[in-house]
Amino acid sequence: EYKTKIQNLYDNRLLTSIDKLRNRRNGRAEAYAVWPGDGDERFYDDNIWIGIDMADLYMLTKNQKYLDRAEMVWTFVLEGTDNAMGGGVYWKEYGDSKNTCSTAPAAVLAAKLYEATKKPAYLNSAKSLYSWVKQHLQDPSDYLYWDNVKLSDKNNPNSALLVDKSKFSYNSGQPMQAAALLYNITNEQQYLIDAQNIAKSAYKRWFIPFNAYTIGQSFRILAPDHVWFQAIMFRGFVE
Repeated sequence: EYKTKIQNLYDNRLLTSIDKLRNRRNGRAEAYAVWPGDGDERFYDDNIWIGIDMADLYMLTKNQKYLDRAEMVWTFVLEGTDNAMGGGVYWKEYGDSKNTCSTAPAAVLAAKLYEATKKPAYLNSAKSLYSWVKQHLQDPSDYLYWDNVKLSDKNNPNSALLVDKSKFSYNSGQPMQAAALLYNITNEQQYLIDAQNIAKSAYKRWFIPFNAYTIGQSFRILAPDHVWFQAIMFRGFVE
């Protein structure tokens, strides 16, 4: 009874609401906008978060309507990829940066869609996207991830790459999750090593020492930070 109640609440309150934001801006693939209306911006990362949730809901329920939405998002994501900078996913439509927060979650979504459908194209995309973000945006000194990369001259595809080296917890959590998913799918050891390397450095970077005097123990706890960023990071640890 509780499951039925929650399923109905989800469909009525969330699906009905977010579907009001779907549009085909400028005749492009259907996707979710920031606000209702045809003229508003559409971000690839925003859509990917929805797509991941829909893929998870499909795996839980096997209800086709969730898979349909996840695959709708994926079609939109493909519009956000090109050969500039060797691949990757733009942050938003008509943007000029390719970001960890769009490319790594796209790899996660592709891996989940592969698990849901067993279509090889999804697995190939997951591998490709993961490889690109690792090559272009991972800091080799600590395995954590920088924020984004763009061309120094957007009109010259051969111009130098400019990397924004800001580091946020969710940007490392998503490659961690993608690597763990790819390991579970392929059993290729390097993906597991990658995930473990990220996990160790993320633990060192975003956890702080804590002394629990009551029980006489010291250990590390999550440092105060952006709660949503931390939640997305933990998806990587959980995986």
